Amino acid sequence: MIKKILKLIPIFLLIYCSISLLFFNLWLQRYFGDVDFDLILVNINFGFHGLINADDYVINKFIEYCFYGSLFLSLIILVIKYLILKNKLFDFYVYIINITLLILILVFNLNKLDFFDSFNEKEDNKFIENNYIKPNLDKKIADSDQKDVIIIYLESFEENYTKNKFFEPKIMNQLNFNEYNFSKTPNFLETKYNNYTIGGIVSSQCGVPQKPIGIFDTRSIYKKDKLKHERNVYGINKFLPKAICLGDILKYNDYENILIYSGHTSFHAMDIFFKSHGYNKIIDYDYFKNFKNIPKQSWSNGVNDSVIFKKAIEEVDKYKSSKKKFNITILTTDTHFPGYIDPNCKNKFISEDQLINSIHCTASSVYDFTNEIKNKYGDSISIILLGDHLYPIDDRYNNHKKTLAVNKDSKRTIYAKILSKKEISNRSKMNHYDFFPTILQSMNLDYGDRLGLGYSIFKTNNNFDYEIYYNSLVQNINKESEFYYDFWR
Repeated sequence: MIKKILKLIPIFLLIYCSISLLFFNLWLQRYFGDVDFDLILVNINFGFHGLINADDYVINKFIEYCFYGSLFLSLIILVIKYLILKNKLFDFYVYIINITLLILILVFNLNKLDFFDSFNEKEDNKFIENNYIKPNLDKKIADSDQKDVIIIYLESFEENYTKNKFFEPKIMNQLNFNEYNFSKTPNFLETKYNNYTIGGIVSSQCGVPQKPIGIFDTRSIYKKDKLKHERNVYGINKFLPKAICLGDILKYNDYENILIYSGHTSFHAMDIFFKSHGYNKIIDYDYFKNFKNIPKQSWSNGVNDSVIFKKAIEEVDKYKSSKKKFNITILTTDTHFPGYIDPNCKNKFISEDQLINSIHCTASSVYDFTNEIKNKYGDSISIILLGDHLYPIDDRYNNHKKTLAVNKDSKRTIYAKILSKKEISNRSKMNHYDFFPTILQSMNLDYGDRLGLGYSIFKTNNNFDYEIYYNSLVQNINKESEFYYDFWR
């Protein structure tokens, strides 16, 4: 009996590995949408500390899919095979069939992750080098009309939400801010390396992408032994240390940089990024966890969006009263899948769909916060609202009654509003990199129309052909760039 069990172990392991790979791919698609191999590498770069503080819901689902589910289904398949094949189960050809199946599933998974496309371009591509505009910090901007800024990254927030029939129009139409008579923002499109939160933040504040780096980068650029960025086995120690980002420029111009986020900023090395680039105050999970009588019902067991907006009001009032210039960056979390309902929200029961209700609640909180700031401080504060990325949709939502009503093949754009009196140029699209110069110009801190890889959306006399540039960016941003890796040295 013991010998038979021992013989079953290798067959069971082959079956289990095959099922686990399939379930891993299913888990990725279900909870993160379209994921490619570069994004897997980026996550590895964050190290253990950069990943462990993901939301419990997502981690638990990973355990359910890739351990319990795979184990249960593998045992069933093994029993069925044993009952049918019996002694033939241990024949050589059975092992060959199982090994072949495992290899086919592995290839299928790698193809789904665009693994093979990641290695198509090995030569040094000059797009970033030829188009990157470095900020000039030789002197401070002396404009007496400098504004403070509030940047709000809205989790997985799409422009579609403001006109979708499944949402309550009275709530969502508020986010058009028609009463302030601001110009319409160009269509905000998602590009590679910007389909996850920290990627969107890096691109919009530094004008460069977050590409895979470090000893886990499987490409060959490190054979030249040029990359000497700091890291340890737990992940990166410094985040794009040679890049000049928004926080660096604002600090240089005597601004205070504050981050407010309800989750763990160690997730995806957010804390390292912000501390590396001029943010001197971080208010996150460690601050809010001590709040008594306040539910922790959002992403990574943090407080809900209305609580972080209330804290942001306190920070704004404090800095305004002390007459210190400031940048307050806010990251919302309630609209992360599967949707977290704010118990303070009066609109939490409008829909039968949990995610839609969470979007209603966050929309109300954003509008109330923005309206209060505008009523108190008028145009002295520039307010930037942007979704961090598109919602990571998958096939579950297509043709579903309670869907977000977004077809995967239809044109989807990220939500963005620039609450500034400046005239916006007549162009049809923008991307994350464009926020870098746009945010600074909205504050009357003008470092030029082009900054990093971004091109300001405000009207200029420049005859730059954005459409050609955008298409070139999409085609080249994922290719090898020795120039880019200098930012990590």
